[in-house]
Amino acid sequence: MKRTIKFRVWSRTRNKYVENDCEFGPHYINQIWDCDDDFVFEQYTGFTDMNNREIYDGDIIFMIDGDVRANVLVIWTSLGWYVKTPNGNNALIWHDLYEHFEVIGNINENPHLLDDGRKSSD
Repeated sequence: MKRTIKFRVWSRTRNKYVENDCEFGPHYINQIWDCDDDFVFEQYTGFTDMNNREIYDGDIIFMIDGDVRANVLVIWTSLGWYVKTPNGNNALIWHDLYEHFEVIGNINENPHLLDDGRKSSD
């Protein structure tokens, strides 16, 4: 199975996502934009949310799983894609198992969404 490898790029100095027109391939990945500490590369997970929106590293997702309703952060670990739950635990992303899985923001533009999380459905 072939998975699409894509990134979005956050600029710390511009405080916004910037267009990324580089070709990503095995020979180019270490030469992207003469990388420095300004750019944060966030990889596409290969998953989409309930609205068919692509999910990237650093996205904040509103998740419902049984009685649990929370805003969670998508992160990469050496074992794969996880969500960081409000209690600090990590859970593998198996979005087809959740009742509701929706991208509501990202850690760069909307960090306040992780403060309390949503405790009840809207």
